[in-house]
Amino acid sequence: MVLENYGQCVNTEFGIFMVGQKIIGNTVADEYEGLTGRITEIRTGDDRDTDNETEDIYVCFEIPDDPELVKRVEADFSASYQEPKTIDEIPLDLVIMAPEMLTALPCTKKVRIYQINPGRECIHNIPVMFMDLEYIKSKFGTLPAHLYDLVFDVDVGTEFPEEIFRIFNVDFPEGYTGRSLSVSDVIELYDETESNFLFCDSYGFKLVAFDSSLCGRWTRKNEEGQ
Repeated sequence: MVLENYGQCVNTEFGIFMVGQKIIGNTVADEYEGLTGRITEIRTGDDRDTDNETEDIYVCFEIPDDPELVKRVEADFSASYQEPKTIDEIPLDLVIMAPEMLTALPCTKKVRIYQINPGRECIHNIPVMFMDLEYIKSKFGTLPAHLYDLVFDVDVGTEFPEEIFRIFNVDFPEGYTGRSLSVSDVIELYDETESNFLFCDSYGFKLVAFDSSLCGRWTRKNEEGQ
């Protein structure tokens, strides 16, 4: 299985890893120890590119800002290649790692929840609320963000979509008054550098283009359809 869409996860014996997740190379990572990066792809089973028994996790590592870490990495790779290597010559942008080599960094993303307003749930009498992404795109070509309201904006301490789904169905945050998270709802995971929008589909989540500037804001009147 090939996982390459933001938010797709795999549960390993070393923890849950997600495409888009920030990680750091740990003490098992050899030359990559201490380097931070982001998971870009995960491969399992017959789709693996290596002979490892565990999953293949593809990581794009960042060039470190710490000059001492740069020196150490250069020295480690120079010893490994048996010739001098500078940080610019070291492969960092596409590295296949095993799960035991990686440690997840603390989640820094906050969550916004968008849900279709019951008062404008149709377009030309075609229902949109609770419909899956394939149906919506077949009817309108794109996700009609103007039907949605921003209903909540919070730090829930996780960026895993399945855990967010659980929280907004079972363990609602204080002050949340929207509906239980369901099909057609949109999750925004954001920090100071980026935003990613995930559509809650009939099975799993899909990364989507979503213009949140077109959304309204939820009020009690919205819920009552007034």
